[in-house]
Amino acid sequence: MNKKGFLLFSLSMIALPILTFSCSAKNHIDSKNKYIFYEYKNQANTTSDFNFHATSVDKYIDNDVESLTSSFLFRYKYSESLEFDYVNSRVLKPSKKWLIMNLASSIVLTMEDNSTLTYDNDEHEIIPSANLGNGYDSKVILLTSENPSSINSKDFKNNLNKAKKIEVFLKEKNYLNNENKLSSYSLKAMDFYYSLMRDKLSDLSIRKDMNISLKNNEINRKWNLKNKLSLYKINDEDLFDKNNYDNQKNSITFNKKNQWDFAGFFENELIQNLVFSPVSSDFIHDTFDALNYGLQSYGKTLNDSLFLSDYVFISNTIEKQIFDINSDLDLVDYLNKPLRVEINYTISPLNQKAYEIQSFNRFKNSLLSTLDVDSLNLSDANDVIKNQRYKISYNSLRNSNNNINKIFWKIIPESTSNNFNENFKKLIYGDLNLNYFYNDLSFEFRNNLSNLINYFALNFISKNKTYWHSYANDNMLIFGKNNQTNNYNKLYDAYYHLNSFTSFLKKESINENIIDQREKFYLFKDDQNNILKSKNFEKIKKNLNHLLDNFINQNNIKGNFEWQIPVYEKAINQEKYFAYNQVIQLIKSIHPSLKPELKLVSDIHSLNELKSNSNSYTKYIDINYSKNNLSEFFANLIFNDEVSLLYPIIFFDSKKWQNQQNLNLFTRFENFQKFFKNSIKKYFDFDLDFLKTESKLNKIFSKFKSKISNFSNDEINKKIYEIIENYQRENINFDLIKLVNEIDLIYTKPIDLNSFTSMEFLNLKIVQDRFDLPYREDGIINYFDIFIK
Repeated sequence: MNKKGFLLFSLSMIALPILTFSCSAKNHIDSKNKYIFYEYKNQANTTSDFNFHATSVDKYIDNDVESLTSSFLFRYKYSESLEFDYVNSRVLKPSKKWLIMNLASSIVLTMEDNSTLTYDNDEHEIIPSANLGNGYDSKVILLTSENPSSINSKDFKNNLNKAKKIEVFLKEKNYLNNENKLSSYSLKAMDFYYSLMRDKLSDLSIRKDMNISLKNNEINRKWNLKNKLSLYKINDEDLFDKNNYDNQKNSITFNKKNQWDFAGFFENELIQNLVFSPVSSDFIHDTFDALNYGLQSYGKTLNDSLFLSDYVFISNTIEKQIFDINSDLDLVDYLNKPLRVEINYTISPLNQKAYEIQSFNRFKNSLLSTLDVDSLNLSDANDVIKNQRYKISYNSLRNSNNNINKIFWKIIPESTSNNFNENFKKLIYGDLNLNYFYNDLSFEFRNNLSNLINYFALNFISKNKTYWHSYANDNMLIFGKNNQTNNYNKLYDAYYHLNSFTSFLKKESINENIIDQREKFYLFKDDQNNILKSKNFEKIKKNLNHLLDNFINQNNIKGNFEWQIPVYEKAINQEKYFAYNQVIQLIKSIHPSLKPELKLVSDIHSLNELKSNSNSYTKYIDINYSKNNLSEFFANLIFNDEVSLLYPIIFFDSKKWQNQQNLNLFTRFENFQKFFKNSIKKYFDFDLDFLKTESKLNKIFSKFKSKISNFSNDEINKKIYEIIENYQRENINFDLIKLVNEIDLIYTKPIDLNSFTSMEFLNLKIVQDRFDLPYREDGIINYFDIFIK
């Protein structure tokens, strides 16, 4: 039997137990098929009809559908389950990863002397030895090769940056339709150009410039790829040169025109960004309007999609999605792999208790392949952890709906602490007065301290992904009054507005953004003494010196200002350790009285202690957003009594921080203040300004609650959400973005080195015994990497 016949036979056998189960529920244990991987989600299936499959979108994989249906030139393959010793906080057996040729057959580098280097395989024979006794300090180890023609050779990425031309040759492959049958359309170099153009033309302003119109012009997503490419010194015009996509040779060419960082582009974009997952240009030409690259039609339904991915999207209903393994794979590729992935949904979300019971029952009856221990009730979770009959697996706590920046200034600690001294407490909190915290020296000091750092440089040195400064998540949706006719639909669309830093000095206010910091980094990247200094470092230093000298003299301060900056120890490699120590030394260089130090959080217990410490000057707040929109962001800030947005709404005086031209830099927040206060007066008959006379946090909240005690908590929550959503509907998206930026300014994010460490906390899962799930740093499951015993 040939490979396709064998696979189609295997897939047909998978369907049998599903039918059996539907007829007789009590037979489901006997008839289960070990090659199906079941998922179960407590939510409705909200997959939109545009786009069904993950192409032509400038974003990274963050859900199962994208993971199952994306296909890249190269990718990292992961193998083997992680084994972790919680008692000694040590990795006993890490997962392994290595680069593989996916859609690419080879990559040829032309060097400056016109010599060429060809990489045409993905051998990976070198396995790093244990480096922590009989364990490892990393949850994932990278396999390399001595073979000079392997993309896993140690010189490969260095040579990417040294090359003057890079040419990627494609494998001979045909797309499959949603019936998992081969189409007549083959993979061509121009398919990648089409994917890039479809993303670019999703921006309405670009379509207008190019005189391209659609029948329905509601598709409008701001094009950000150009800005991303500039971070790697890559000109977008080169990427969009049709001549670089050669269908005859079936190759894609990148021509170097400056000091590009192609290795960084390769690692962060080419093998991860969905815009580099191809679409069939021939299929679009034959089936849709090629002039607009099938922008409205391709992928709108499963019938209008083609696949090169390891799994093919077979069926999509309100209750279930089915993905079958690619029928064109070689036999060896799908042995011991899930032949089908089935994602089940609830039409209406269950309450938490019902979901806990139902999901655990599904798992015990083999109708759920893996389950987060956190989703169980306490009794079941303890039973699972202690009972050796359950197989434990791990993944990284990565969730795009979790807040990115979790560290806030504690507005007022409950008492003294061992992570800061009395001098520091007096500098930050004065006599525990909120007017001092928001409108006086404390705000100026915290603002200046935060803006000393070149965050682009710190992020780059620490080898992390794109820096994000705001407390609001980059993927949060905006619903202003011009939502249908603007270029800002998610916060990431306003990346440069939200990653800008205003410093308030004695006689002026100055601004820089992430672009300024990037330019300064490249100017000083070989100067270790200046690399981490912000563009306005010297001005800020001078202001801080003046501020501290006056404070010390006026308050008769003896000794130093001492505090600890927490860092999760497991995340520190050599590059990060250098960067963090540079930050400490940089702060110390501002004034001889400043004495910060690193606080290494070495284990889960210490981390939890840090998160719950009521006496720290920082507050660790972990939020999971269900709607992931701005209304939910504002509401979460308001309802959190320790860092509530209520406090700046009541106490912050924007006029205190006018610039040298007496312009108010907080106009949007001032408008929001007035709107919120008036709405509270309207709905609850209560004047928030009444609370200005009270500075103790617990009394502020208790007085607020006593004034609205006639309303239930549900009514209060509903009214607060209504106020916020009314405000959104009355303001344009750009003004809402500026409001977020001004709120970030008011909160003065602490120097939070954890923002750059990509902290990888372990999430416990139980998994059916036959499955081996490798650990991945991004928390995404690649189902093709699952091994079935």
